[in-house]
Amino acid sequence: MEKYLYFGNLQPANLDSVLILADKALSLENKLALAHSIKGRYYVVTANDEQASKEFEIASEFNPNDYQIYYNQGNLYFFVDNVKSLENYHKAASLLSGKDLAEVLIQLSLAYMVYGFENKGSHYAREALRLGGDSITFYIYMATSESLQGNLVSAIAYLDEAHSVNPGDRTTYHLKGLYHGFNGNYKESISCFEKFFEGVEVLGHYEIIQLHRLGFAYWQIGQKEKAKQYFDQMITYVDGIVKQVGNPMVYVPLHYYDLSGTFAFLGMKKEALEHLRQFINISPQHMRFFEGWLNELDPMFVNIREDPEFQGLVNEYSTLYQAEHEMVRQWLEENDML
Repeated sequence: MEKYLYFGNLQPANLDSVLILADKALSLENKLALAHSIKGRYYVVTANDEQASKEFEIASEFNPNDYQIYYNQGNLYFFVDNVKSLENYHKAASLLSGKDLAEVLIQLSLAYMVYGFENKGSHYAREALRLGGDSITFYIYMATSESLQGNLVSAIAYLDEAHSVNPGDRTTYHLKGLYHGFNGNYKESISCFEKFFEGVEVLGHYEIIQLHRLGFAYWQIGQKEKAKQYFDQMITYVDGIVKQVGNPMVYVPLHYYDLSGTFAFLGMKKEALEHLRQFINISPQHMRFFEGWLNELDPMFVNIREDPEFQGLVNEYSTLYQAEHEMVRQWLEENDML
């Protein structure tokens, strides 16, 4: 049953089996922390955060020394409650040492970067590298940090380092394709995305939701008909996803962002603003990732960037983010961690 702690790729029918097995285990031993942890992960994937939190809390009562419980709670609160997320990541880290600690430090690093404390994020990322050695995860997160600060050339350089560790890593090709597109290197973007898609016989969710980025690059080199095909395929698929309220297999907020950008690029202002508003309403905590993208980096929004309504939404979004940032700063000060 423990393998179901990591079930991000399961189909909905299999998710039911996860819950049945966990409940079966609890009927035999009602204080089994592992079963509650698995139920917590189940409720995370099925978008029931409140119940997920309850299950993780119960699991920590029965096994307070299991770092994975706190790590999962940190992930649960990542875009919901920044302080709780950090508290749980630090608790998980306190229970580990050596190379096992590196994974948690990488996630802790990302959290600090997203919450606007880049120096602390870099500190934990480098500590993870010291503990874990050359790691593709380290380089990807350092690339993420650089991209958050608008340093695209440096971000791409870190991704090149990631490929030196694992030349075939598809996530790295995806991010390189994205950042090359941001930086105006359209042929390089296409090359990276084609390698990302290479060997995929049937496009899955992960691939389809990137098609607008490939379409954008093709548009920029003059292949507009080919670009439109990618745009249409992405819009049809993702628009169907966001209309499936409670769909457990996708992270909906990011899809609203991607649809907004695609509609903006195609000149469909009304639809772009509508989806951007949905994105902000669902997840204002994403602002650290996307404020710079919306204001400058993401070329998909160039057609509406000067629009007063767009600017108003971005300012509203930024205000919500700044409130979260201030809460983290106060928590750090109270705990002598600044």
